[in-house]
Amino acid sequence: MKTKLILITTLATVAVSFVAWSRWSSEKQSGKGIESLPLSVKIQTIQPASISQSLIVSGTLVGENEATVISETQGKIVAVKAQVGDWLAKGQAIVQVENDLKLVALEQAKAQLMAAQTNYDKAQKDLKRYDDLFTQQIATQNDIENARLAARAAEAQLKGAEAALKLAQRFYDDTAIKAPLAGRLADRYVNEAAMVMPGDEIGVVVDGRNMKLRSSVAENEVSLVKIGQPVEIVADALAGAKFSGKVFSVAQKANSERTYPLEILVQNDKGESLKSGMFGRATIQVANADNAIVVPSEAVLSDAARNNYVFVEESGAAKQVEVKLGLQQDGKVQIVSGLAAGARLVVSGQQRLANGTKVSVQE
Repeated sequence: MKTKLILITTLATVAVSFVAWSRWSSEKQSGKGIESLPLSVKIQTIQPASISQSLIVSGTLVGENEATVISETQGKIVAVKAQVGDWLAKGQAIVQVENDLKLVALEQAKAQLMAAQTNYDKAQKDLKRYDDLFTQQIATQNDIENARLAARAAEAQLKGAEAALKLAQRFYDDTAIKAPLAGRLADRYVNEAAMVMPGDEIGVVVDGRNMKLRSSVAENEVSLVKIGQPVEIVADALAGAKFSGKVFSVAQKANSERTYPLEILVQNDKGESLKSGMFGRATIQVANADNAIVVPSEAVLSDAARNNYVFVEESGAAKQVEVKLGLQQDGKVQIVSGLAAGARLVVSGQQRLANGTKVSVQE
């Protein structure tokens, strides 16, 4: 009997404990019962600030104006007029090709032009004379027609001689292979005594006072890039040196790699430190905002639907606020809507919070 009484007492105690535990667990889940301790967080009072967003691209530097010099004549080089590194004016000779025979041809063309001009002048005088005689009824209709035919033939001969002289002059001028633009002779492929043919490459002239960085951007970035945006450029070969520039052109059509080519105009220094062919990196400032609401990126959270939100501290409790984002740069993000200056933003411990959670501010 005593054993039975002990068993009944034990069962009753277990039942009471289970009921008490169940009630405590239910109250805990519903937020009732024992009040939980505040969670420790750090906050930042929001103040207006400036923010800019940049895009980094890389590519090859070339001269703003750059040209390969091509021979348009045939012959042996008899003189080298410029060395690699020399600054050349537009039209300045780089090499001289033998031109003795072309000079003879030029002189012959000049002589033929003089003869054609003389013949033309005589034909014009004859035509005028026959016109006068015909008016006086001394010359016949046949005489005047012959004079007119002779005048037209002399005119055609003159025009042919003028064209021949221009051609001879061009052939002669082409023996001096010249710089097609003002710039520095970056390379020369031929030396004295070498034979050249039409189409042979003679060298490269680069105007390095301004350079271009050729690069490209992805399709999700091309809308950010606008002509005229400021750019900062660095070259791997020039440690520590920075150059300023601006976006010069943006392609309207993607290439075979589905990227959009762009060119950045770069202002070189006085010593023309940037050289054609160097590898460069450019930071394009695509947007900026002043007096903006700027917060640390890690303070912004996202839900399953990719809605962005933050927590602010109000009267000792966390308040969840949905926000819209703007510019992003260097671990900071612009809040376009949802927050105002003076808000007490939770910047540490926010991952553990829910709306209404009591918090204590960690100093």
